Amino acid sequence: MTLKELSQLYYLNREIQRDSRRLKDLKMVELKTTSRYSDMPKSKSMTHDIMAEKVATIVDLEEMLEFKKLKRVYEEKRLMHFIESIDDCFLRLIFKLRFIDCKKWEAIACYVGGGNTEATVQMACYRYLKSR
Repeated sequence: MTLKELSQLYYLNREIQRDSRRLKDLKMVELKTTSRYSDMPKSKSMTHDIMAEKVATIVDLEEMLEFKKLKRVYEEKRLMHFIESIDDCFLRLIFKLRFIDCKKWEAIACYVGGGNTEATVQMACYRYLKSR
């Protein structure tokens, strides 16, 4: 498994966070728009078109978000399968913290302790990947 493959879960999580914020914002805008339109004189076609477009956008984003969440579950299982195949428990811990929990190298070094620095845990990870 390559570093790029191992990093996919991190970027997938970032995408999900971004899309979730966007969905929340769209829903807030829809609520404000709905209340604003309800006080205005009725022009059914314009209001209906705008609302239909906003609802369609929200539904599409919700569907994409669900797909990405399912993909995240699959990706996490795939990574765990690879990580569990690592014989060295120290390396397994580093890989879990970095690629499953998305921790920074400094936090990983602090967590594993033993006088390890961010450079040493990073080097151990990259050496293992290079040796495979």
